[in-house]
Amino acid sequence: MYKKVVTKEEDIIFRQIWGDFCEEKCIQYVDNNPDSSRYLLKNQSSKTIGTIEFQTYQGNDYSNVESYYPFSQSAIIESLKDKRVYEVTKMCLSKEFRGKGYFKNIMSTIYDYSVRNEVDWYVAVMTYRMYLYIRTMGFRSKVVEQPFWLSKQIRVIPVFLDIKHAVEHMKTFKEFQPYYSSTK
Repeated sequence: MYKKVVTKEEDIIFRQIWGDFCEEKCIQYVDNNPDSSRYLLKNQSSKTIGTIEFQTYQGNDYSNVESYYPFSQSAIIESLKDKRVYEVTKMCLSKEFRGKGYFKNIMSTIYDYSVRNEVDWYVAVMTYRMYLYIRTMGFRSKVVEQPFWLSKQIRVIPVFLDIKHAVEHMKTFKEFQPYYSSTK
């Protein structure tokens, strides 16, 4: 469950949650693209539990992922030049909701956004733990570099995620059926 950020109040909530995560993990708060699509992640009670942001990957000053890793210098990006590549950033759960099974809320938001915008690939700097989880689920990805410490609190890995494959793969999981049936 999620809600697109449309009001100033929702944007303040989004910035607060993401800012708290950045402060907790001692990472730079990056906000390079004012035209990104922001979403508040919600639980079953409609309580805001986290954030996620999407935007077309441009590999320039408007890119948020480029602030954490130079994807534009990767040979992989050249192989995807004819694909619809987006970046997924500011993906986090508030501290009190981590480790409680809310990964499906993140994945359903990614799924829905991908289908509605015909995304082929995502570029992301994700936590190593998140990367291991998506690999365990069978999603295809291309790792750009080995994991590295973005700060003393957070280990990340730069990846390209084959979201077309992930979308088809998610259809085989019962827990995601309510999400993908609503986008048909």
